[in-house]
Amino acid sequence: MGADYSRAARFAAAALVALKLLLFYSLIGVQSHFVAVWLMSCLLAGLIFSAFRVKWIPAAIHLLISALMFLDLTFSSFFNRYLSVDMIGAADVVGSIGDSVLELIRPIYFLMPADALAIMAMLAAMALRRRRAARAEGEARGIEGAEAAAGPGAMACDAWGGEAADAVADLGQDVADAGADLGQEAADAGADLGQEAADAGAEPGQEAADAGADLGQETAGAEADTGQEAAEADEGADLGQEAADVEAETAATLPQALSFLRPAAARVLPFLRAVARHRAPASAGAIAALIAVVLWNPAQAQTLTAISNQELYAFHVKDALGGLFAGSGGGDGGDFQYLFYADDYAVEKDGPLFGVAEGRNLIVIQVESLQNFVVGLEYNGQEITPNLNRLIGENSVYFDNFYQQVGGGNTSDAEFAVNNSICGVMKSYTYELFQDNVFRGLPVLLSEKGYDTAVFHAHEDRGYWSREGMYPAQGFGRFFGGLELVGGDYEMTEWMGWGLTDSEFFKQTLPMMKSLREPFYSFVITLSNHHPFLMLDHYSFIDLLPEDEGSLVGNYLRSAAYTDYAIGLFIDMLKDDGLYERSVIAVYGDHQGLTMEGDVPSDMRRLLGRDYDFDAMMRVPLIISLPGGADIRQTSHTAGGQIDFMPTMAYLMGFESLDTLYLGHNLLTIREGFAPVQSYMLKGSFFDNDTAFEMSRDGIFANSRAWRLATGESVPLEECRAGYGRAMAVIDASDYILYNDLVAEWGR
Repeated sequence: MGADYSRAARFAAAALVALKLLLFYSLIGVQSHFVAVWLMSCLLAGLIFSAFRVKWIPAAIHLLISALMFLDLTFSSFFNRYLSVDMIGAADVVGSIGDSVLELIRPIYFLMPADALAIMAMLAAMALRRRRAARAEGEARGIEGAEAAAGPGAMACDAWGGEAADAVADLGQDVADAGADLGQEAADAGADLGQEAADAGAEPGQEAADAGADLGQETAGAEADTGQEAAEADEGADLGQEAADVEAETAATLPQALSFLRPAAARVLPFLRAVARHRAPASAGAIAALIAVVLWNPAQAQTLTAISNQELYAFHVKDALGGLFAGSGGGDGGDFQYLFYADDYAVEKDGPLFGVAEGRNLIVIQVESLQNFVVGLEYNGQEITPNLNRLIGENSVYFDNFYQQVGGGNTSDAEFAVNNSICGVMKSYTYELFQDNVFRGLPVLLSEKGYDTAVFHAHEDRGYWSREGMYPAQGFGRFFGGLELVGGDYEMTEWMGWGLTDSEFFKQTLPMMKSLREPFYSFVITLSNHHPFLMLDHYSFIDLLPEDEGSLVGNYLRSAAYTDYAIGLFIDMLKDDGLYERSVIAVYGDHQGLTMEGDVPSDMRRLLGRDYDFDAMMRVPLIISLPGGADIRQTSHTAGGQIDFMPTMAYLMGFESLDTLYLGHNLLTIREGFAPVQSYMLKGSFFDNDTAFEMSRDGIFANSRAWRLATGESVPLEECRAGYGRAMAVIDASDYILYNDLVAEWGR
C-alpha cells in the first residue's frame, strides 16, 4: 500500500511540474521551439529531483525556482524579457514603484509556486505515514525507541525509489551516533578539545569522540536515544577520524593567526560530507553536462541556441555566469574598432531651419508614459490631447515616427538619451552606473554658450534613479526637485498617483524657472501619467465607453487627457509671463504606458482599428514649437529616436559643430531615419521610415519578423539584415562609450 501511495505521489508531482512549466512558457510568450524548450525544462526538473535521495532538498530548490518564475512573469509583463542579474542594481527603486508592480501581477502568476507547495505537502504526508508505520511496528514488537531509530531522516525521505531506504538508514545511523555516551558534554567541549588536539597532539580516540559528537549534534539534531551502541561507536570513530584528519591538516597549513578557524573546519567539513551522502552524483553530473552542452553549444546548432536563450534553467545559469565573470570596465562594446561612430552633424546641419532658435530659452518637457497614438485621437466624440494638438498647429515641427530608446533605467534613460545622444545600458540603470563619467551633452554645450541650466521634477525623493548625483555629472547647474517635507523644493498641495499632480507641479515650477538667468535651458519632467493611471475624480475629463470603464486602456486615456490639460495650463502661464515668445519648447514622451499584456491588445485593436504591435507601443511623440518665428508648421515622417534629439536641437539652435561623442542624427535634414532599440524588443531590433524589425527572442535571426509600418504586411528578413547589424553596432557603441568613459578622452 505504501509503495502504491509513493508511486502515485511521484506521478502527481511530475505531472504538476510539467503542467506548471507548460503554463509558464505560454504566459512568458515563447514561440520558437516551444516543445523543445518545455521538454528541456521538464528533463532538468526531473534530474534535479533525482539528484538527491532526501527529497526535501530538491523540493526546496524547486520552490526557489518557482519564486524566480513568478518574478520572471511579472518582469516580462512590462519589459518583455526574463529578469536578469543585471537588474539587481536597480532593486533599490522597487519600493517606490510598488503600486505599479502590483498592477502588473496577474492572479494566474500565483500558480507558479503552487506545485512546489503541493510537493512539500506530499512529502510531509508521506513522512507522517512513515512515522506512524514506524510507531505501529515498534509497538507491535515491543521495542522502545523504534520511532527514534527511524528519525528525522525517515520523516524526510519516504519511498521515492530504492535509494530512499539507504538514505533513511544513513540518516538514522547519524541520529544514533548523536545518542552516544559523549552526548551533550562532548558537544559543549568540542571547540576547546579540537584546539587542544591541534596544538598539543591529543590522542585520536578523544578527537574521534569529539568529532563524532559534533557531527551528530550538527547533522541530525541529537534528538534520539538508541541502544545500538556498537553501531554508534563504529560510525562515530570513523567519522571522528575523518574530522581529526581535517583538524590536523588545518593546523599544519593555516597560519597561527587563523587558528580560530580550525574548530569550525572540523565541524563544517564532516557535515558537508554527510550531506553529500544524500546526493546522487550521477544525476548531478547529468544536469551539469546537459546545461554545459546547451550553453556552450560547441556545434553552434541553432536549436540549442534557441533553447539556451529561452529555456528557464539555461537562461538563468548563463545569465548568472555572465554576471559573475563579466569584466568591470570593458562593457559589451568589444574592441574600439567596432565603435559605430561618425561626426555626421557637419554634413547634416545645412538646411532651411538652421539657427532659427538661436539665443532662445530652451524648455524641454519630458512627459511620463506619453504614447503617440493619443495625439490627434478623437474618442467618443472627445479630443484626448486638445492642447498638444493646438501646439502642433502653432509654428511647430511634429515628428510622428519617433521612438523610445530606453535601457534598464526606463524614464531616467530617456532623460539621458535626449541630453547626450547615447543610449543607456541594460545592466542596471545608467544613472547609477556612470555618475563618475564625464559627459558633454546639451547641458554642457549650452552652458558653454552662456545658458543657465536646471532640472525640475516633483518626485518626492530627490535621489530617485540617482538623479542627485547624475544631474551635476551631466552639466546641469541646478536641480529643483523633491518635496519640502523631506528637504526638497515642492510643496505637496495635491497628491495623485505617484505624487504631486502635474497641474500643481507646473504652477510651482514657473516661479523657479523665472529665477534662472536668461537664456536658460529648463528640463521639466512630469509625473502624473504613470502606470496604473489612477485619477482623482475631478480630473477625469473623458467620458469612457462602457466597455472601457475600469480597463487599463480606459484609465490611460483619462490620464493622458489630464496631463494634456496640465501642459495647456503651463503653456498659458508661459504666455502670460512673456516667456513663451522668447523660448523654443519641446515636448516628447519618455516611454510607452501600455504594454501588450492582458486585455490591452484587444482593447487597443478596438480603439485603433488595427493590431497593437511594437511600433504603436514604442512610438512616442516629439513636438518642437518655435513661437513667433517663421511659419514652419510641418509634420516629419522621418524615423528617429531619443538619441536624435540632441543633434536636431543643436541644428535649430545654430550650433556650428557638435564637440562631443554622439550617435544620433539631425532629423530635419536626413531622409532615411533609423531608430535602434534594446528594451521591450530585443537588442538588434529597429524601426526605419517604412519598416519595423523585431529580433527573435531565441536569438536566431531567421526566426525574427519584420513588417511594413503603413500596412502591417510582412517584410522579407533579408531586407533587414543590414539594419540589424547597424542596430547592434549603435547599441554596442553606446555601451562602449559609457563603460570606457570615452567622452572624457574626447577633449584630450
